[in-house]
Amino acid sequence: MSLWFYAFFNIKYFPIIVFSVGFNYFIGKIIAKAVSRLASRWLMIAALLVNIGVLFYFKYYGFFVENFNSLFKTSFSLLNIVLPLGGYSGRKRTAIASHPDN
Repeated sequence: MSLWFYAFFNIKYFPIIVFSVGFNYFIGKIIAKAVSRLASRWLMIAALLVNIGVLFYFKYYGFFVENFNSLFKTSFSLLNIVLPLGGYSGRKRTAIASHPDN
């Protein structure tokens, strides 16, 4: 349903969610086949950092840049990114990365 929702909202944002779903699916499969617990732990940390990075960029970047500019009197440019809400799908993709066979 999220794929349809993103495509309906604006087709140019569709690759973002396709990348996110695909990345989490494949990283989850790799984690499941990891030969050591240490390797699976590092892969999970990497997957979480990618997901948190995407979330930060698309949801919180403007907030932090605006406050940073205000606080330090700088003029970093704001990106006018408008994406549909997708809180459930973000949690679901992270869950897929940690348990790909569920």
